[in-house]
Order: sequence, then C-alpha cells, then structure tokens
Amino acid sequence: MTVELHIPAKTLAIARRREPFEYLSAITGIIIKQPMSAVSCLESANLHIRADKQNQLRLRAEMTEQDKETIRAAGRDEDALPSRILKEKMRRECIYVDLL
Repeated sequence: MTVELHIPAKTLAIARRREPFEYLSAITGIIIKQPMSAVSCLESANLHIRADKQNQLRLRAEMTEQDKETIRAAGRDEDALPSRILKEKMRRECIYVDLL
C-alpha cells in the first residue's frame, strides 16, 4: 500500500538547513542537541514513545521472548546478528550511554 504524506514547507525548510536537532528528553528532562540526521529524528521519536508509559499513543509493544533473548545475548557479548544490531543501536542512542 502506498500513502501520500504531506510534509509542510516550514518543516522541509528546517530540515534543509540541517541545523542541530534539539529535543527535550521526556525521560531525563535534558535538552539534547544532535546534528540533524535520520538517526537523530528516529531517536527523538523513540524517546517520545518510551516516555508514553500509559501507552496513550498506542505505539508501545510488549516484548517477545525472542526480544528478551536478544538482549540477554547482547549482555553475554554473543556475536549473533540480532545482538550485534542491538549493540549498534545502543551505540547510536544517547539514552544507552551509561550502559556501554
């Protein structure tokens, strides 16, 4: 299925300037400044979803046993593909900085 998504001109202008992307962490309350990139935009969205403890946005999902095993494997420093992907995600996102 294909859906058209209208992005307002003002939003596009901000993205084209590529100024530092600033957002407030709903978890820590700290203002985070990062270079504008797809990764920083996704991190901002993920932080917003994580902060929605009541799941009012209906975007939070229950972790499966496979998800939990991937986290355990990363903690055991296993070299399986899912654990490598998780570790890379953790290196990219500032919320995990104290865990690495």
